[in-house]
Amino acid sequence: MNGVKRGVDVNLVDLQERIAEVIPDRESIVWGERRFTWRETNLRTRRIANALLDQGLGAPRAEGRLSHQQHAAVYMRNRPEYVEAVLGSFKARLIPFNVNYRYTRAELQVLFADADPAVIFFQSCFAETLRQTLATLGKSPLLVQVDDDGGTGLVEGAHWFHDLLARGSAEPVPTVPSPDDGYLIYTGGTTGMPKGVLWRQADIFVAAMGGRRDDFSEFESVTEIVDRARGGGKRFLPLPPFMHGGGLWLAFYAITGGHTVVIQSNTRFFDPIDAVRTVERENVDTLVIAGTAFARPLLEALDEHEYDVSSLTDIHTGGAGLLPELKRAWFRHAPDVTVSDMFGSSEGGGHLVGVTTRTQEPPRGTFTPVLGTTLLAEDLSGELPPTETGVGWVARRGRLPLGYLNDPDKTASTFPTIGGTRYAIPGDRGRWTAGGRIEVLGRDSTCVNSGGEKIYVEEVERVLLSHSAVYDVLVVGTPDELLGECVAAVVQFRPGSRVTLDELRGFGRAVLASYKLPRRMVVADEIRRSPAGKADYGWARRTLLAGLTEGTAHR
Repeated sequence: MNGVKRGVDVNLVDLQERIAEVIPDRESIVWGERRFTWRETNLRTRRIANALLDQGLGAPRAEGRLSHQQHAAVYMRNRPEYVEAVLGSFKARLIPFNVNYRYTRAELQVLFADADPAVIFFQSCFAETLRQTLATLGKSPLLVQVDDDGGTGLVEGAHWFHDLLARGSAEPVPTVPSPDDGYLIYTGGTTGMPKGVLWRQADIFVAAMGGRRDDFSEFESVTEIVDRARGGGKRFLPLPPFMHGGGLWLAFYAITGGHTVVIQSNTRFFDPIDAVRTVERENVDTLVIAGTAFARPLLEALDEHEYDVSSLTDIHTGGAGLLPELKRAWFRHAPDVTVSDMFGSSEGGGHLVGVTTRTQEPPRGTFTPVLGTTLLAEDLSGELPPTETGVGWVARRGRLPLGYLNDPDKTASTFPTIGGTRYAIPGDRGRWTAGGRIEVLGRDSTCVNSGGEKIYVEEVERVLLSHSAVYDVLVVGTPDELLGECVAAVVQFRPGSRVTLDELRGFGRAVLASYKLPRRMVVADEIRRSPAGKADYGWARRTLLAGLTEGTAHR
């Protein structure tokens, strides 16, 4: 593994069961008045698994496929049943996968046709969309409905989640789990239509679910992991949706560490007031957010109201960048907090980390590589040494996915073998900086090619976001007769603030070359991002093109 020492292979079922044995009375999941101990969660997830097995599920799929297990869709907002459905599926030796609850019926049809779920766990508020979707697929998976007190009745042929719990046995599940059992995460965004990335449980545990020591090395035994969990007891509040990797991975980071997963009261939308109230009420010490889109509203809520969040010791942010000034702003409210900027992907897990404390801050846009993370040459001829300053591909070796479900061609291109070593190349560009750190420039799919110059939009966004008048911004390329493409920005200004395009360009010129600065700008009331804080570049491009057509774009 190219110098990365491989540790013990684990499966998440054995790990969760063994941790529950040593901390049975510690809280495992908290959601308002609903509070479950580790013992209760262990028994509830056994009941789910045994009930699924009683329904005839859990049999191996046909050979010749990347996935040899049946699949379980989880179609819910953040709530205890989400975590229980994932753990219960693991225990029945099904592979759970995430369903983006913002998907339209057409997108769900593509997702379910690709994943072929044997069971779908779904929240009542999504019942009608699911019913319409299944009617067009001609398939009849087992349906398990979670009552959300919205008044929606039971879908025809479905089982209530609580009835399934009542029928299932709390005895140990008779299946024998394996480190080779799967975990499936569907990714969309800049990658196009939903693509399922299939992992072994042993590999995703190390790559993204807490399977490393503080020095990033792997654990050598299950006993060592359980002993660490015995001394756990932190209280994690993941604010991103569990339907995205960043939310569920950090929830499982808490589970495998013997901690408590706290869920904010309002999960219908991101509610910053409710979030900081939850931190105060539950004495949360570890907060999980997704970049600037989460941090700014949370900090505004703290500045405007008197909430005590001094219990915070760690803030993990991933999925989207977090401005340095926002990292520093947390120290006003939680003086001893450490802010960890996590950079990763569905195809590689955690790649890079940047840690900010009151006394130390990394250079803007640079990260420390996690073991196995490197840069590959643009022509994929091999790794770039840290002394090389050219631009390369951010890549990982070591614990990697098996590949994309039902897409061998994309698997081959994203996970190539070079010089006898297999790599994951999710599509981000970067370059080595002093001290063996990596500066991430941005995703190749959003790169703007202007007059032959490659411009990475995240680099431009970081600079524009540091302007005092700018609340949020997205940068994309728009057609240009002379240059092919030119840099353009959709800008959301702070209330009461406004600057011209020329003023914004003048501000950015102190940091960026002139060809990287936006030549066009559209002002928006609000920047559109996903619930996990990820940029909607398709919306930004449509907004700019509409502005050019209507004559409302600034040039």
